[in-house]
Amino acid sequence: MANELKVTLKVVVESDDISVDDILIEDLLIDVAGTDFYHATKQCAVTESSFDAITAGGYLLITNLDDTNFIQIKAELNEAFLVRVNPGEFAFFRTPPLATRMRMFADTAGCLVEYWHWAA
Repeated sequence: MANELKVTLKVVVESDDISVDDILIEDLLIDVAGTDFYHATKQCAVTESSFDAITAGGYLLITNLDDTNFIQIKAELNEAFLVRVNPGEFAFFRTPPLATRMRMFADTAGCLVEYWHWAA
């Protein structure tokens, strides 16, 4: 089977200072690897937290459920940060092939995060 993951994204900008037509990415179809899917809600620590049960590269959707602190995500422990997720915001991106090495770090205090991962 192919095209198991379907993504639709609509961006609407409403501001007096910015003029942007609506941005629509509709029905982006992505092949994912069988049944390798994981969903979790987890506490992200200030020092470092791993992503449970992510065994390969794929796609990650993560939501920062904290009201105050942001989180940052690295592909490997000693690399630069790839993604910053502010309080109450989300990120959706392709993970590196060795996603088992990915780490997340909370800013000032621990944050509760919810994430979904699809292997691809």
